[in-house]
Amino acid sequence: MDDGFVDRLDQFGIVFPDADVGIGEVFVGREGIIQYGERLAAFISRQTDSPFNVHLYLEHPIGDEQWEKADVVLMTSSLMDLYGEKVSNEKVILLDEEGRQAEGENEYVYKYQSAVKIYGEILKCCADKGNAVVPMGSKGRKWMLTGIYMPVSSEKRVRSVLEFCRKEGENQKVLYLNLEPVTCFTDLLESGDRKEGISEMIYYVKQRQGNLGNRLGMMVTRAEFDYLMPSANPAEIGELNAEDWQFCLEQLYQGTVYDQVIFDFGAMLPPAVLLETGDRWIIAGDETEWEEKLTERFISIVSRMTEGGFEERVLKIREVVP
Repeated sequence: MDDGFVDRLDQFGIVFPDADVGIGEVFVGREGIIQYGERLAAFISRQTDSPFNVHLYLEHPIGDEQWEKADVVLMTSSLMDLYGEKVSNEKVILLDEEGRQAEGENEYVYKYQSAVKIYGEILKCCADKGNAVVPMGSKGRKWMLTGIYMPVSSEKRVRSVLEFCRKEGENQKVLYLNLEPVTCFTDLLESGDRKEGISEMIYYVKQRQGNLGNRLGMMVTRAEFDYLMPSANPAEIGELNAEDWQFCLEQLYQGTVYDQVIFDFGAMLPPAVLLETGDRWIIAGDETEWEEKLTERFISIVSRMTEGGFEERVLKIREVVP
């Protein structure tokens, strides 16, 4: 790991004590705290959506130059006295053993939880503080916006869409956003206990939170492809206007590392801004006479809504998922 900081916004200093300090039930003593720091630093560095360039310091206090160059400093609360007034700086996030809440300028992250949760809470702290950290792979990359239309919803068709997402996620970073009013797609996946999802994303879009990418980092469920949990209030999806959608797309492109974002509207007619900007549209239906008619009607309606060329961007799901 590089010893020095690189002069860029996305710096992240992890500061740990070099004294004999116990780390939960697993690590004890100085060697243990080093292992804790090394493992956490390694985990954050491995995240493909991480906006941080991680530097681990085990000798204290660190110099003023290193401190000034860091945009975020994560340190154990036992170091508060050693660093004095510096700890009150808004760049500091404290790893706490007591589960304390934010106090003044300080944000606390509970130490004794999984690295996934710690990482998510760090992203949330950065977003709350307004730190404009940008994922390292987000600039200069190719980006694809894919839409899903499903003439008739069924478990078979939903499975085919999820299989499409898996295949797309084999060689790229994919985010799947299901915006159907009523959906059970998570029953076909291992969704865990994640509660945040589309509803929270819509709230942040409406609030024009410029750090939406950071917040998504702690809300997504990570699997073969990333996804958000369905909306808790289907009506809120229809409340998004053209400006909301444009802001959302800009944030997804500028503030995340996803190579492809897949919007699934089921049988709903997607908003015009997505119909215009989508690189391709996948029709998830069977070759029944009724579904073929619905597909033709969908393409006809959208072609009139857009400036032309929509039909050229349409693929049948069987063309991409044999």
